[in-house]
Amino acid sequence: MYDGMPPVYNVKLDCLNDAINLSFQYIKKECYNQKLFNYLIKNTSDKNEINLLNSIKNDMNKHQCLLKNFFLYFNGKNPSITEKNFFTEPTDFIQGIETAFFNNQIYIDLFTKFYILMIQSVCNESFTNMAFEILQDVQKHNSQYNFILNAQVLKKFKP
Repeated sequence: MYDGMPPVYNVKLDCLNDAINLSFQYIKKECYNQKLFNYLIKNTSDKNEINLLNSIKNDMNKHQCLLKNFFLYFNGKNPSITEKNFFTEPTDFIQGIETAFFNNQIYIDLFTKFYILMIQSVCNESFTNMAFEILQDVQKHNSQYNFILNAQVLKKFKP
């Protein structure tokens, strides 16, 4: 008697479902991330910092779009966001950058898992490449945040 799909396919489908859930976790942060980056860009006058923050914000917008398309592809509908991500303004620019940095650490973990799940699932090469691109971007963002934090420290020590 045939009892459904072979175990290997069930594992691959479980990986895909886990990846869809991870993509949804990131999609839910869109509003919060927009508000955080608007705050950061508004609260610095340094052109290098503004350029780096805009670059990160643009990457995050790209990630949102890619992940929404991924979600739509496998669910046949756009993700519905019912919960609100409350944004509390940081006390200052440095705290905002630290918040963005630590959020990014969470995103590195999330997209590392997402990438591995793409490799293990039934997805095609396009989705695996997308996951790798997003993972590379969030790792690049760490260097950018570190540059901004170091620049802020140096400004305090310059006469």
